[in-house]
Amino acid sequence: MGASVLLALALAAVLFVFRTHPKQHAPLPRESVQAVPARRYPELRAAIDQRPVGDSPNVPEPLALPEPQWAPPPPPPVARFKPRPEGEWDGMLVNLASQPPCLDGAVCGMARACIEGVCTACGSDHDCNPGEVCVLDHCLMSDRVSCRSTKECSNGAKCTLSGYSADLRGNADLSSRCVSPRSGSGVEAADNAAQVAAPRPEPAPRAVTFDDEMARARALPLPE
Repeated sequence: MGASVLLALALAAVLFVFRTHPKQHAPLPRESVQAVPARRYPELRAAIDQRPVGDSPNVPEPLALPEPQWAPPPPPPVARFKPRPEGEWDGMLVNLASQPPCLDGAVCGMARACIEGVCTACGSDHDCNPGEVCVLDHCLMSDRVSCRSTKECSNGAKCTLSGYSADLRGNADLSSRCVSPRSGSGVEAADNAAQVAAPRPEPAPRAVTFDDEMARARALPLPE
């Protein structure tokens, strides 16, 4: 009787312990955890495994790009002007260091002549277009030429050019004329001196009007 009671108490104690302390399972090994994604996503896992990592021999060599070769821009050409005979005007000289091509009938600007495929200074009337003449290395319309050399000017004046025009050829308004260095115009210095020396004419007397008489009367003193 007493032994049966003790056995029953022992079984009850064991059941109490199992109910109050649930069974703890042992942790899964790391290999099992890492293998789960591979079983669920085999294609993704295979792609990850095939990707080259670190120093793997499958890593492609980086593309060797050439080093950029930087070169400074070339310096501008040094101006080289066509000389003129001594005593001629030294303005609007033609820069021979810059001679644009004039192939295939291209028009030369700055009143230049097309000689041997480049736009350059003219040397004679034959170098210019029809209706043009060569004056001071430029091609001018023949009807706008007043002088072709300083030898044609007098009283120390020089044969000069007026300047390029805005048209494509650059000579529509370009003209030549004798200019005195003292007057700064096309009128010779002797003519200017004659105009300055000439006496100025006296102004003609002005007719007396009624307003003039009234103004003179107001200016008179009043009688005391």
